[in-house]
Amino acid sequence: MISVNLLPKEERSPERQVVTIPRRQFLVPLGVVLALIVPIGSLYLMQVAKTQGLKADIILAEQESERLKPQIEKINQLIKKREELNLKLNLVRDLNRARTLPVQLLDELSIQVPNHLWLTKVTQNGPSAMTIEGLTFSNLVVADLMSRLERTDLYRDVDLTVAEKELIVEEKIARPLVRFVLTTGITR
Repeated sequence: MISVNLLPKEERSPERQVVTIPRRQFLVPLGVVLALIVPIGSLYLMQVAKTQGLKADIILAEQESERLKPQIEKINQLIKKREELNLKLNLVRDLNRARTLPVQLLDELSIQVPNHLWLTKVTQNGPSAMTIEGLTFSNLVVADLMSRLERTDLYRDVDLTVAEKELIVEEKIARPLVRFVLTTGITR
């Protein structure tokens, strides 16, 4: 149907103007906005999915923890009992070692003493140290004793603390001897 407006131009209502939007100017910003929104939106959706998956994993882990709680308690009790037994075994081992160690030390020392060397005093200073005093004709014999003790499994860190020449008179005969003091560590 055709319509005609017969009113004078002054009284006529303004005609509808058709606004045309240039397509290129509209499409470029729209493309930029979509290029930003689509990756951000997809990242958001992936993070939401990941968060939901992690929450589900946490719930499953808590359920598993509750299910295994009696077994965990039993394991903890067994660990505690094992520690108590190890403590007792170590105590027995230490007592046995303390009982036999002096005998082993003196036995090994008597084996390692070279000829022409006499021990005058052997003292155990605590659980891991020992002092050995003696007499000999030469410093070389003392060095031999020290190297022999170092090669054993029982003695370590053998040090010479005193080595002095001394004139010993026996039956009106004066003999020059070397008086020495050794300190050593005990390995067992």
